[in-house]
Amino acid sequence: MAMGTATASTAPASGAITCGASGSAVIKPGIPTASAAPATKKLKLQAKNATISACNSTGVTGGKEAITGGVATLKGTIPPGATCSTLLSAPPSLTSPALTVKFTGADGKAVAKITLKSLALAQSGLGFSITGVVPVNPKKPFSGETVTVQANVDNTTDALNCITGVTGADLTHIDFSAAGGSTISIA
Repeated sequence: MAMGTATASTAPASGAITCGASGSAVIKPGIPTASAAPATKKLKLQAKNATISACNSTGVTGGKEAITGGVATLKGTIPPGATCSTLLSAPPSLTSPALTVKFTGADGKAVAKITLKSLALAQSGLGFSITGVVPVNPKKPFSGETVTVQANVDNTTDALNCITGVTGADLTHIDFSAAGGSTISIA
């Protein structure tokens, strides 16, 4: 059998991979500015079809073909009490989180899909780190491996206005990009 040829007996993808990540996480109705009262209702967060690009998949074995890109969607709910005044010291938790990643090959066709429903959110560098473990299933890609998303905030003026309490500066979205150092990795 030739290398890279997919057959029914091809092992699922596993190993280390790092890719750039670009997109926007929309927060509805928005995290209240530091000068306002904390949110009294839950907020919805969604980063839909964030672009995954420039993948270094040399550490991956198995799979249908080499991973070169893809898309990711993150959804979750921020509980009541969120405010920009604590955004850097204690970022809000996500309830009911879900991260779905669809990796593609050079032809743009799907080669691996993972879904995580248990995620941790922490402030990290100029943004946020989101981590979780792929559910263990030896027939699925990246079984039992740790996924880390580093989403560096590109719209820093919006975030700083919210953190410093500028009136009306609720944080309604967080933009992130591969150019700004945002990544998704599995190890």
